[in-house]
Amino acid sequence: MSEKELIEKTTINFPKPIGIKKAQNLLCYLSNHLPADVSGKIEYFINYLYDSKIKSSLENKGTLKVSANIRNFEVSMAFDSFESISYDKDSSFISGIKFNRVPAWEIEDYRTEIMELWDDVRKSIENYFR
Repeated sequence: MSEKELIEKTTINFPKPIGIKKAQNLLCYLSNHLPADVSGKIEYFINYLYDSKIKSSLENKGTLKVSANIRNFEVSMAFDSFESISYDKDSSFISGIKFNRVPAWEIEDYRTEIMELWDDVRKSIENYFR
């Protein structure tokens, strides 16, 4: 499998970008529907910039980042981690996730349980957006 195909296999793009609340809901949904243990970290950096002309602070939209570890509850050795993909038009949203790839590994180097987990997460995310 080519590097492009590996990237496609380990990347899940959302049909529409989501914000912080939906990101929290998505992690819970994945845990409930796989079923899986999901441990996540959600970061949201935000600025409040004072505008001297209007004598008030303005909210500058922040940057949302999500990283998580996921372990399939029913399949031993089926665990991996992923990070969010920032939405290119507004960094306060995410537009997908990407599983961490090991440099120089080919698809054949990954265990079957891991690749099945990627597929299961993809199906769950598709269902989440329906």
